[in-house]
Amino acid sequence: MKQFEFGQGTTRFLFSVNDKNEIRLSVIDKTIFSDSEKTYLEDMEVLSEIEIAGRGNNKHGGDRHFSCSESVLLKYKSHNIIKSNNFTELVIIQADDICEVESHFLEYSSSNTIRVWNKIKNISSSAFTVEYISSLVLYGLFGKNVYNETNLYIPSNGWYSECQWKKNNLLNLGVFSYQNLKSMKKFCLTSTGSWSTKSYLPMGILEETNTSDFILWQIESNGSWTYELGDICRSISLHLSGPSLQENGWSMNLNPSEEFETVKCAITFGKSLNAVIDNITLYRRNIIHKSVADKKMPAIFNEYMFASGNCPSIETIEQLAPVARKAGAEYFIIDCGWHDEVVDPFYHVGKWQPSKLKYPEGFDKAIDRIRSFGLKPGLWMEPEVVGAFGDASEFWDDDCYLKRFGKRIMSSSRYFLDFCNTKVTDKLNNIVDGLIRDFGIEYFKFDYNCDIGIGDENHGSNLGEGLLLQNRAVIRWIADIKKRYPDLILECCSSGGNRMDYLSLSYSDMVSTSDQMNCYLYPYIVGNMLSAVLPEQAAVWSYPVCFDDLSKINNESVVLNMVNSLLGRMHLASKLYKLSKEQFSFVKEGIDYYNYMKPYKDKALPYFPIGFCSSEDEKIVVGLKCDKKIFLFVYAMKGNEISFDFHFDVEKIKVGYPNNIETEYKFNNGILRVKVPNKQSARIFEIDIK
Repeated sequence: MKQFEFGQGTTRFLFSVNDKNEIRLSVIDKTIFSDSEKTYLEDMEVLSEIEIAGRGNNKHGGDRHFSCSESVLLKYKSHNIIKSNNFTELVIIQADDICEVESHFLEYSSSNTIRVWNKIKNISSSAFTVEYISSLVLYGLFGKNVYNETNLYIPSNGWYSECQWKKNNLLNLGVFSYQNLKSMKKFCLTSTGSWSTKSYLPMGILEETNTSDFILWQIESNGSWTYELGDICRSISLHLSGPSLQENGWSMNLNPSEEFETVKCAITFGKSLNAVIDNITLYRRNIIHKSVADKKMPAIFNEYMFASGNCPSIETIEQLAPVARKAGAEYFIIDCGWHDEVVDPFYHVGKWQPSKLKYPEGFDKAIDRIRSFGLKPGLWMEPEVVGAFGDASEFWDDDCYLKRFGKRIMSSSRYFLDFCNTKVTDKLNNIVDGLIRDFGIEYFKFDYNCDIGIGDENHGSNLGEGLLLQNRAVIRWIADIKKRYPDLILECCSSGGNRMDYLSLSYSDMVSTSDQMNCYLYPYIVGNMLSAVLPEQAAVWSYPVCFDDLSKINNESVVLNMVNSLLGRMHLASKLYKLSKEQFSFVKEGIDYYNYMKPYKDKALPYFPIGFCSSEDEKIVVGLKCDKKIFLFVYAMKGNEISFDFHFDVEKIKVGYPNNIETEYKFNNGILRVKVPNKQSARIFEIDIK
């Protein structure tokens, strides 16, 4: 038997080639298993589960994806290790009578995380249809009969309520075994459509409480995806994939010599929740494509939230831009409404020509006015759709739209454009090029306020394949823009965080974490968001003037708004000119502190000293750790006094922000106690550790 390992630290894969020339992938010590269990498990430990229509399989499996048709037939051909300056990649090739499969395992230096994907090629003389292909499959996670001691953290995600992790016992989820080999039930988490994170993040975390072992994974798909957990030999199996026939209505026809590549995924192992989040954070920094301009992490002012809404104008620029610059913002973003001849054109998108109604003296004059205040101009666009109202739909030919059953797909009074059609991408490129050329736009917020659903029939052999082709075409279009304009900043938004996946985020400089409009609810999103998004990419609204009744605005509400954004990327908003001089001073101090934190932020690792938060919690504590410094964000939500364990050897601790407001705190015997004047107050502590 030939054996070899891949991976460093706690994330390692063991590969073995048996006497039948079958290659197997293992992550567990099999000495805990009986001989029959060990034999069964070794037979299951394939590199990828692949089902081809009409080929069947040899095991009774219900709706679980194991012992699929090709998985039991593939034979090992070769493997090769590729080394670069910052990564090592293992490529394994298998084949059977009709297909060849390349399995890729890539690890970036010091990330302790492995990226995995598969590529299948038709090597036969006839076409075949792939119904399922996993990006990664692991059999035998953790020990035996530990279902009651194993927790799955499920990341619920939705409009206004992003990044809400909930811990669930596997036994309660139905993952357990009453016999020694396997059952035919599974726990499955899936998303179908073009909003990749509309219900859940494409992530999961397993925790084995006996050993404090953690496993974290993410699926990098901007469309449909699936993962499933099940029992195997009284242990646990895990499958990660993009779309499938059974869960998402996807299949793929491959003609002779054609290839298909799965979505990529990443997995990391560690001995604590913070350890696996550290690992995935380091990994994410290796796969993102940041623009030159955004590496400086400029503070953004967007005039939408609690300001112009869908009705920007030259007047709103005059009101908002000078005070935004005075606060310290560097970019001024004109959001929805600059683009049509109606007062509120949210459902009239698609032509992307400046409104003469809003800017009667010319859009160039409006942009010049932004620059006159020392700000760089940016625009909101929703390039993938066309509004069903007005005449925008006439701007595009009928073959530019995605269709289902011969009819244009419509959602949220929008039609969807076909990015596989060069007529569409050429016209959009001309629009983007023109806005940059004619007005010097330096920032685009690409929004996406609707979901295609199961897919379209324009391309491919089925709706699910059509959807995958569309999603990949959108990414290619965005990647091309970044290549042509390396200084252009691109923000990803989908009604807040409905596309918070790391395919979208790898080609976006930042992502809108939420549309949440209640500053007292946003902390429950902020408290978890760094599990899903890099701090240098996590855009958070700060809207100090978020009440019509100005008497509700006080120093503490302004500070809390600023603290929300300081953990990630500063997206300042609202009618700041309505603040008192003292209240405005906390905004200015907040952006000064944001600038102070920037040299740490793109190197820092998230820190969850008390774990994830939920909306019932009286306190939220989250931080950024960088070398010997920790920025600790502390929220007292349901009272004005909180305490928590902080097990570091502290050299110095102080309030970093705000400086000129009452804060009482004591640090003794590893416990930090904080008292603030009011509930729903927030502070940032700056801590030097030994």
